[in-house]
Amino acid sequence: MKSFSGKASLMATLVAALVGASSAQAAEIKIGVVLPLSGALSGYGQPSQKGLDIIQAITPTLKNGDTIKLIVIDDKSDKVEAANAMQRLVSSDKVDAVIGEVTSSNTLAMTKIADDSKTPLVSSTATNDRVTRNHPYVSRVCFSDSFQGWSGPIWPPAI
Repeated sequence: MKSFSGKASLMATLVAALVGASSAQAAEIKIGVVLPLSGALSGYGQPSQKGLDIIQAITPTLKNGDTIKLIVIDDKSDKVEAANAMQRLVSSDKVDAVIGEVTSSNTLAMTKIADDSKTPLVSSTATNDRVTRNHPYVSRVCFSDSFQGWSGPIWPPAI
């Protein structure tokens, strides 16, 4: 349950960061979400979806009057589906940003589309170093593999 709360906090922080600027007239901010809600990785995607549902219930309207509309797509735990979902979100749905994916391989399939469309893409758990390398519109809110590998041997003696 602890990681579920962490993911909910993470998503709330992302939403707040994306909508920091206030406007005179309320707006609808579209945020795409690509998650593995079915398939082999659904055990990661479904809790993330629950966290997003909680955030929307707690904060349906921002302080400046803007509302957040989440457009959620199930990538079926498949990197081709993840890329297709990203393309649909930026081309058809015209989202302002995308939250996703929970795995590095599926996130990597989305990075070129994010960069080409200049749409921010944020992953909470894609640790592969290539996810953000040379991708100015892609970020992560977790440690990269190279950092975890470097810092891992430091911790056991300290515990």
